[in-house]
Amino acid sequence: MNCDFFRVKTKDGLLLPVLYRKVKNSKTIVIHTHGMAGSFHENYVDALAMAYNELGYSFASYNNRGTGYVTAFIKKDKLITVGSNFELFKESDMDLDAVVNYFIEKGYENIILSAHSYGCNKMINYYSKNLKKPIKKLVLISPCDVILQTLYRLGDNYDELLNKAKNMKKEKKEDGIVSFAFYPLCFSCKTFLNDFAPEQENDIFRYRTPDYKSKALRNIKIPVDVIMGENDNVLFMNNKEAVMSFLKNNLKTANFIFVKDCGHTYKNVKNLYECIRQEKGR
Repeated sequence: MNCDFFRVKTKDGLLLPVLYRKVKNSKTIVIHTHGMAGSFHENYVDALAMAYNELGYSFASYNNRGTGYVTAFIKKDKLITVGSNFELFKESDMDLDAVVNYFIEKGYENIILSAHSYGCNKMINYYSKNLKKPIKKLVLISPCDVILQTLYRLGDNYDELLNKAKNMKKEKKEDGIVSFAFYPLCFSCKTFLNDFAPEQENDIFRYRTPDYKSKALRNIKIPVDVIMGENDNVLFMNNKEAVMSFLKNNLKTANFIFVKDCGHTYKNVKNLYECIRQEKGR
């Protein structure tokens, strides 16, 4: 698939790589945010690009500062280390904003924001703070409960590691790794404390909490596609009924799309492609 490659600069000077699949004369572009430790060139992203291009939309995917686990980025002519083990959720706004602003300046009048997994949390947070931008639709692909995932992975060690991280902060060791017990998700002290303690800004999809009302989700007035693999054991870790109840109670404009024979990473890209192609007109 032919595409352009370039980098955009965030407000804090980080250079982010972007892949751009242009449709001639299109005024609408889909901008996709990958999930935790993901990238802009995962196989399922190609399926998204092909489907949306055929619907007449340009498509862009980019690497945010949470790509990979430990990743080098250029910032103000210096190499810095970020990746999912060191990123801060509050900084993700700058990443998506840089890409959105670039394409608005290119003349796009309609923005569709798409995201996968943890990227959905970043996208919702960004959208809620940028209602005046020409964002016309949201696409949530496998939006999961990230805190539930963390609690599941760490089990009885969670509280112990939380206390360890707090002590590391007091000792000014915020870039130190909390534990290698959940490798490769070896969160740094600052990432663990800021983003993986319950009820933080990124804790949006709280399927673990019955009847939780999400202000960020309930304030969405534009159309939302929620795409889910029927065999997604990450998304449906709690149970499918709890997930669907939460989403239906909090997303009043949602259109639910189930993809057959797909799990969390959509290895059956053909089915994902076909499901999106069928959504023409929404």
